[in-house]
Amino acid sequence: MKSIIYLLGTALILLILTSRVFCQTLSDVYRGHSTNDFYYVNTSLFHLYYITDDGKDIELKNSQAFWHNQYVTERTPGKLYSLYDEGITESSDYGKTFNMLTPAWANADTGILNISGGEIPGLFYIAARCYSTQSLIYYKTDDSFEHIEPVNYFPLEVGHVPGEFYSGYLGGPDYYLTHTINNGISYDTMYIADTIFNGNFLLYKLSRGAVSGELFMVTFQSYYVNWQYRLYHSIDYGATWTRKNTPDNLNDVKFTAGRDSCKFYIVDRWWNGEPDYTLNIYVSTDCGETYTKYTYMLPTYVGIAESKKAISNLAFSPNPAKDFVSIGYKQDKPGKITLRFYSNDGKLVDNFTTETQNQGEQSLNYQCGKLKPGIYSIVIQNASGETQTGKFVVTK
Repeated sequence: MKSIIYLLGTALILLILTSRVFCQTLSDVYRGHSTNDFYYVNTSLFHLYYITDDGKDIELKNSQAFWHNQYVTERTPGKLYSLYDEGITESSDYGKTFNMLTPAWANADTGILNISGGEIPGLFYIAARCYSTQSLIYYKTDDSFEHIEPVNYFPLEVGHVPGEFYSGYLGGPDYYLTHTINNGISYDTMYIADTIFNGNFLLYKLSRGAVSGELFMVTFQSYYVNWQYRLYHSIDYGATWTRKNTPDNLNDVKFTAGRDSCKFYIVDRWWNGEPDYTLNIYVSTDCGETYTKYTYMLPTYVGIAESKKAISNLAFSPNPAKDFVSIGYKQDKPGKITLRFYSNDGKLVDNFTTETQNQGEQSLNYQCGKLKPGIYSIVIQNASGETQTGKFVVTK
């Protein structure tokens, strides 16, 4: 019986890791730059919000945030990075605009799994898979990459000094957390007791605290519909854990530690249907013992956050489309345009680059024969890395 539970638990861990990391399609919460700010990204609606004063103020910074991206923030005010299969983009204005920093850094045989970082300016880790092997790529401030191996899965979270990160792996029926301070040359390994990880509760997220050795860990269990979460706190690099509290009646929930002592944030979304949805923000300043709650009603669909875009006026006709769709847009300078098409589950289904186009209004026809019926997103990107995102429907 124990072996069956172990196999089911292992399968569920892999499923969660696949859905949360490998596919890169989920919303999340990211720590901010100071002691009282953080970000919330709603990838199903393309919203990137910047939240300040521990939840008292919220501002939409970008209404076209990529739904398949992962983000990393750092202490530099306004600085965050966005990672997706085509490369790394950088923002210096709190996510309002992004510019391509490192295009096509990996070859076609390498798939990006995860990005972690943000404590050291300009330094973060990327986990990637090449064929059946898995490795880490360490991004340095001079824009070069250093290959690190061997490693245990991907970095779940980085630490506070260069070369420090945490990862985790299954060893038989047990779960282990590893910690390195030398870029994976050697690891300290900590067994996580089966009172925390067992046939019901499994790892959901690991988030570092404000000081060295401080960690927050969220576990979850799912009974098909109802999800339950537990929060644990460690001050000794994960060697021992103390269970903390989580609010009741959580729904679509995301977690992150802050940059202040014992600071922890929870963001919970409740879908109301158009025209808005509810966002509950919980903040704890005592390591998860108690929380202050703020509630916001946010619009489901909003206009472009930026008043001027390098690529604008994106339109589709007909929409829904059957055999073809005409894609219209305007670009503010001459150059080539790359178009990427994503299915509703975040998979890249087609992409191509146009010949050099003139400045102004543009239109091209796209044949929909290879697309199955459904909702598709398109990302249009110019040579400078600036983008515009939209959706259209295919019927048969």
